[in-house]
Amino acid sequence: MIRNIVLAAAITVALAGCESLYRAAGMSTPPPDPKNPKVWVVTKQGCEAPYILVAPEPLYIYKPGNGQTVTIIWHLQTPGYSFATPAQTPTPLAGSPQNEMSCPSASGNNMTCIDKAANTGSWKYKIAITADSTGPCPGMSPPVLDPTISND
Repeated sequence: MIRNIVLAAAITVALAGCESLYRAAGMSTPPPDPKNPKVWVVTKQGCEAPYILVAPEPLYIYKPGNGQTVTIIWHLQTPGYSFATPAQTPTPLAGSPQNEMSCPSASGNNMTCIDKAANTGSWKYKIAITADSTGPCPGMSPPVLDPTISND
């Protein structure tokens, strides 16, 4: 319950900051970008109980058609952490085809996946992040997160 409240507060703060920048420029609030999701490592007081937060979540990819693929790049926002390598290929959920996506790279602050975007369905992907030895919480890597990508 407390985790959900903290999560909601973090998302609200992040979105409020974006909203004020766009309003100052006379524009409306931008929609979340499923092709460039942001990733944070959140901890309780100090380095206690780290966990991964992804926004937006789940990712909804709209098929562009004409055989075009969609590149998704996750951007780690929290200093002192890195994406673990190698990236893992997303696992299809019931009724979704195999080999729709591949994740050729994950290192540093970015993880990249290629979505063929040819089929409708949903896939679970894994985000593994490790604490850097020189970061604020060395040795305190968060548990792997398995969010969802859906093609519509």
